[in-house]
Amino acid sequence: MSILEGSLPPKSSRLSAALSAVLATDFPVVTSSFWFGTSGRPLAGWTHLPASDRMYDCGVVLCNPFGIEMMSTRRAFRHLADRLARRGVPVLRFDFDGTGDSAGTDHDAARVERWMESIDHAIHQLGQVSGVKRVALVGLRLGALLARAYAARHPLHGLVLVACPPTGKAHVRELRAFETMRAGGDGALADADGEYLAGFYLSKETAQGLAGIDSASLGLANPCDVMLASSDHIGPGEERVMKGLVAAGAQVTLTKTPGYAAMMNEDPYGSIVPNALWSEICAWMATRSSFVDKRPSEPINTIANIRTDAGPTIREELVTFDGMEGILSEPESTVPVGRPTLILLNIGANHRVGNGRLYVTLARDFAARGFRVMRFDRTGIGDSPARPGAMENTIYSSQGTVDTQSAMSYIESVRGDRSFTLIGVCSGAYFAYYTAAVDPRVNGVIMINILTFKRHASDAVAFGTRGRFKATRFYLNGLLDPKTLLRAVRGNIQLGSIAHQLAERAVSLGLTAAYSLTRRDHIFETFRKFAARKVDVFLVFSENDAGIDLIEQHVGLHARKVRGPHFKMTTLRGADHTFTNASSQLALQQALAQHLATLVPSSNGK
Repeated sequence: MSILEGSLPPKSSRLSAALSAVLATDFPVVTSSFWFGTSGRPLAGWTHLPASDRMYDCGVVLCNPFGIEMMSTRRAFRHLADRLARRGVPVLRFDFDGTGDSAGTDHDAARVERWMESIDHAIHQLGQVSGVKRVALVGLRLGALLARAYAARHPLHGLVLVACPPTGKAHVRELRAFETMRAGGDGALADADGEYLAGFYLSKETAQGLAGIDSASLGLANPCDVMLASSDHIGPGEERVMKGLVAAGAQVTLTKTPGYAAMMNEDPYGSIVPNALWSEICAWMATRSSFVDKRPSEPINTIANIRTDAGPTIREELVTFDGMEGILSEPESTVPVGRPTLILLNIGANHRVGNGRLYVTLARDFAARGFRVMRFDRTGIGDSPARPGAMENTIYSSQGTVDTQSAMSYIESVRGDRSFTLIGVCSGAYFAYYTAAVDPRVNGVIMINILTFKRHASDAVAFGTRGRFKATRFYLNGLLDPKTLLRAVRGNIQLGSIAHQLAERAVSLGLTAAYSLTRRDHIFETFRKFAARKVDVFLVFSENDAGIDLIEQHVGLHARKVRGPHFKMTTLRGADHTFTNASSQLALQQALAQHLATLVPSSNGK
């Protein structure tokens, strides 16, 4: 078969005509969230269906990349699903087994086979919901690798592979290289059974399972059409994938439309939706489908029972409220009277699962201990679209406070709760603080590694700068460490940047001290008001986090100005800013569990 090369505008006249027709089609989109798969291992999924009597007869299942790449591209994949559905294509996106909101953990066995089974369940579910008989897979990075392996076993109507690795072994090697750069040359944190790659665990068994996938040498269960989108340049690996597909009998459309690199930012905050590439994928799908009458969708399941690591089974409900997506985790039995409902607030632009799935772990652990827990995406983050006219990924927008109050109001309306403890890391801590300041329903705040109290959106940049540095005491202690001095002599430490940051902190501390002589520090005053309201405040910091300087600037060394029965502050050793490894997550989990136990003494923490 042949290779057709495309870009915008497409060189193929057929693709160009389809693109014009597709762009002229604009159906409203109906989005639904649900659980599917098996009762013992439920998968979280979302359909995006055209609100029309007609739709294309071929649906699309989107296959996520792995770990931090999944976090960074979450919003972009939601945009692709919406764009396809607006053009008439029914779409299902989902979280693979043991990832995202789905059941399971990073440490489970036989993950590669479970991921392949996840694709099988997703295809079946899309058929149940939309009635389509034909399905194409759209995969990105690991998702493309798995989609390619799936196509070798099962007939498909089409494949769209974005930056498909030539082999699973090469992909793991690339993830390790990224982790080494992210960690400043220190390499991946490892244990006897695997390693942490940007906060997500990859076991040796999983790495070996991926190593067995060779995209270039796989056959095809049927000679389907394939669209191959390169990673902004065609490397030797992608050439091998392309040649292997042609040898397997596929007709390959190759596109060099840019956008991949800008989407694959290491932080979701900087990820840019590749609109041109998404438009070309929509057009490619249109050339391979025909409109048919739409079948009424079947009922979906929004509630699942999930077995936790602690042993108890909990109940999780996928919910939509005020334009936002969330998950309500609850114990199987009734929540004991007097317990606050816990709400987990987004970490930066990461969606609700949190860095390294931290929020999934915390939510399920707290639900197993008898608490009701909500994790949700505020508007413009992850799975929740922005308000009309608003921008996405505005980390410190005042809308975050409004969205948090909306989450509380929703829980109050469906469960009757009126007592809430807000929990957040970094920007999530910021919104916990400001929501508690204006809403009397908040009886507790757990603020983890807060980096700023300034109330303007431009601080999204400031938070990123501050977050690259550590607490002042860390650098002062380093002056006495011969190893640190040796690294400085060798040029392995950015002395100029550190000195500049410390100078800024000294000026800020001086200004705050001078200001407090003439006027009251509103941060300090807010904490005093919390104490008067008996709001339980728990400040948690990684041992050397830069936020320690921030909080001590307002409430004194070790927060001594506001110490009292409703205020606690602690530091955790060995943790980074977002708790990306298992040991630091466990330490945080235990610290929070101990604190919550003091709020409900009769529970004994269980």
